[in-house]
Amino acid sequence: MPDTAPPGPSACRGTVSVAFLGEDVPLRALPYDLKPADTTAPAPVEVAGDGVLSAIYVSPPHPDSC
Repeated sequence: MPDTAPPGPSACRGTVSVAFLGEDVPLRALPYDLKPADTTAPAPVEVAGDGVLSAIYVSPPHPDSC
């Protein structure tokens, strides 16, 4: 669908994309302990919430500069 892509990662901030059905996922269910990785390849992450189908984390493009 148009306009549903997550924003790209910034210099020191990655992105978490969550696919879910039903009610919005509460913010407290999102992971807050993610660390930048040496790659920007998407990695699966755990998100606790009703209706969560999958979640991925994309690390910032240059974590060594953070």
